[in-house]
Amino acid sequence: MPEKTVRNFLQQLAAALKACHERNISHFDLKPQNILISRKNVFYSDNFVILKLADFGFAKHLDNDTVRDLRGTPLYMAPEVLFRSEYDGRADLWSVGIILYEILVGKTPFHSKDIKELIMKLEKNQIRMPCSVKLSPECHHLLVSLLQKNPNQRISFQDFFSHPFLDLNHMPCLESYNKGCGILNGAVEFDKKGDFSNALDSYLNGLDYLLPIYNFGLPLNDETTKLALTRDGLKSKIESYINRAQVVKNKSRTLTSQEETCFFDSYDECIHGDLLFENERFKQALQVYKKNLEVIIPILRKMPASESKDVFGKQVSLWMTRAEEAKRKAKREEEHWVPFTPRQRVSYQRPRRNKTSVDKSIDCRVQ
Repeated sequence: MPEKTVRNFLQQLAAALKACHERNISHFDLKPQNILISRKNVFYSDNFVILKLADFGFAKHLDNDTVRDLRGTPLYMAPEVLFRSEYDGRADLWSVGIILYEILVGKTPFHSKDIKELIMKLEKNQIRMPCSVKLSPECHHLLVSLLQKNPNQRISFQDFFSHPFLDLNHMPCLESYNKGCGILNGAVEFDKKGDFSNALDSYLNGLDYLLPIYNFGLPLNDETTKLALTRDGLKSKIESYINRAQVVKNKSRTLTSQEETCFFDSYDECIHGDLLFENERFKQALQVYKKNLEVIIPILRKMPASESKDVFGKQVSLWMTRAEEAKRKAKREEEHWVPFTPRQRVSYQRPRRNKTSVDKSIDCRVQ
């Protein structure tokens, strides 16, 4: 499945697990066969499905307790369960990782009908993604974090629910729709007042809530039915906000395209200066920092206030500090390196030992 579809699928699974986790309930048999999907009672049934978690036969209420008995389906069992060690609810996170791997790749990382052979494969082999499967950094990070054999190194439930790949804050639901509309109404007010910087941020923030709903729809219930929402109507609404955001973006821009190009070219050069600095080529690093910071700083001052400007400002401060340090170290190197002048090199001659002399002290001083 493509990542966009996988995210929506995983959002719903995570929401179900979150409801269980808040009640100290662990499922202990997460696998595709226990995940039910329905296309009924949803908007945009061609794209959207409702997911439900089923079969709580192995589930257990845990309150800081651990389990030792074998629970689950071997292919999706966490290593600590297969190895008959004590385990807790974190075993469910491993199972989520195996399911995520399977829907991205098309098969589980290990295959065996014999549980002993499966344990042997799990002990000896590392889980690797096929080269043909390309993942975003966020998806890859989540997958690796889930599939840690040591439960103490595995991602925590809190970090799982807040992971940027899941992005539960923008999950398609009625709450997201109402929140997005509220933010967009605030964007319109900023726009009317001429506060284009805050207006642009609010337009983009609000659209982040509405676009997933356009792509995947909403569950159909009494509350969502009252919205009288159609896909074409939502599309028209989103397009109008996108067009207005583009107008506001042009109004809030204070840098020319040439200034932006110069800024980012010089920014990249300073990153190259960091490599020179780390390789102790201080003189060259100083030259790079000095040349490019003279371009970056005036342009940075013209930028409108934003989080990006704050990040750039912190990086520029770091480069200014490094430039001063490179200057000191380059000067120190020059003081310690005193080369011979051409005259000194010519006047230096290897002394000849007098075979008949018993005096072994030889004056090798450079005149």
